[in-house]
Amino acid sequence: RQGANVVALDYSAAEMITTRGTFGAMVAAGEIDEARYVGTLQGDATKLPFAAASFDRVITSEVLEHIPADT
Repeated sequence: RQGANVVALDYSAAEMITTRGTFGAMVAAGEIDEARYVGTLQGDATKLPFAAASFDRVITSEVLEHIPADT
């Protein structure tokens, strides 16, 4: 809604389905521009599939409690 290009990543395939639905509804309601929704993908936050400096901003939610302690 703030004009960003959005990529969503989650470890859970089920969450990705829900997130796609949410973004689809936002596009259909005209809340976000379809071109801004880049996509959703399943992945591991400790092994991100993106090159360094791919994003200007990163927002995380409910992540840290799922990452095992570094040993």
